[in-house]
Amino acid sequence: MTLQTIKYLFLLLSTAMLTIEDVKSQDSLTIEIPHEEKNIHSIGLLASIDCGLGLSYRFRNPTNNFGLQVSTIPAVSDGFYAQFAGFAIHQYFFNREKVNLYGYLGINTSIIIGSNTGFDIFNIIGGLGVGASFNLGRSCTIQAQLGLGHHLKEEIFTENRNFISPGLGVLYNF
Repeated sequence: MTLQTIKYLFLLLSTAMLTIEDVKSQDSLTIEIPHEEKNIHSIGLLASIDCGLGLSYRFRNPTNNFGLQVSTIPAVSDGFYAQFAGFAIHQYFFNREKVNLYGYLGINTSIIIGSNTGFDIFNIIGGLGVGASFNLGRSCTIQAQLGLGHHLKEEIFTENRNFISPGLGVLYNF
């Protein structure tokens, strides 16, 4: 990924965030959702390169538009055990009854423990991006996100460790 491509992506993300903030600041378009309808706790499945893989728990605080998400899945095979774990911090900047838009900062790691490998942290990935949660009724949410990921271990890729990082999740709200 060239520096010019990163500049264009940054410009695109900045423009989208400023546009959303402008729409959010207009009082005539603001729809306040009653407290009991807001999704505070969610559990489900998430597949994201920079925020984790597997079973996911998301906490969203509706009073300060802040959220946390943790994802993990174990993998067991002959002679080794792998644990994939991810963590993300969300800042919601557009909250509506059906759609919530947020920015996120995430990290994903893979740890492999095996008889022939010993203990090895195989992969560490960090990411920054934007996402959207689509509320399908009161109990189901589809979560889609797109960001810029970066490998944090130098021995994995030596030339270019930056990449586009998509993510998709299905969550049950309670």
